[in-house]
Amino acid sequence: MKIAETPKIKNHTVVPNNGSRGERTFLGGFQLRTRMGIFWALGFLSLLALGAIFIRIDAHINTAVDNWKGGQEALVLMAQIQSGIERLQMLEKKYLLFKKRRIVDAFSREISRIDGNIKKLYKLPYTEPIRQKISTLRDGLEQYSEQFLNLDNIEGKIGMTKPMGLSPISEDVKRDQFDEILTYITSSTDTLWKFVNHLDLSMTSRFERARELGRYAIPCAVGAIFLWFMLIGIVLFRSVVGPIQTLASASERIALGDKSARIPVR
Repeated sequence: MKIAETPKIKNHTVVPNNGSRGERTFLGGFQLRTRMGIFWALGFLSLLALGAIFIRIDAHINTAVDNWKGGQEALVLMAQIQSGIERLQMLEKKYLLFKKRRIVDAFSREISRIDGNIKKLYKLPYTEPIRQKISTLRDGLEQYSEQFLNLDNIEGKIGMTKPMGLSPISEDVKRDQFDEILTYITSSTDTLWKFVNHLDLSMTSRFERARELGRYAIPCAVGAIFLWFMLIGIVLFRSVVGPIQTLASASERIALGDKSARIPVR
């Protein structure tokens, strides 16, 4: 009685010559450890990219906030200058009526406050295009102050202390002199108001755009990085699972007696 020989299976499995089984195995052209290293390296680069995006957005928002604050500061200073000029006009009229020394002192203090605000407005980096107009306004206020103080000195020397002041003709002359200077000042303030209002609207618009950018760009960046991680993970997963599926399929065919089954070398 002859014992049936076990059929030989040829060329079904090839063991790679380079690298140990624990390091290289059959999982593809790269060692599993190399693939994991690539995965973590790409993940680290993705985090760096996300951090760079956050820094860029933060810098953009901070710049927009600083610009908006600058526009608001210019608007506030211009409002203080305008209200100061109106108080000067009120003090001028009161002085022409009552000739009180305390009114002159109040006028001088108001001029000093306005001059300080004009200097602050001049130093703002956003007001560089209108610094000539700011200087013109300051010159006009200096002339206004000199005219007022000269009037006080003249009246002090001639001893005019009557409640009703000078004669109507002299009063008209004084008002004409002041009105001429105020017309010069008003022309400058109108130009400055137009610029400051435009600056405020522009900076506010930039600030709103920066807010919108921060509102949408950050979630989009996080989502993109998350999807990138998922893509890398899927690629790594398929590089591992694919050869296993190929091996399982070839093993099943061999178990069914298919001598032509092959296991490719990876």
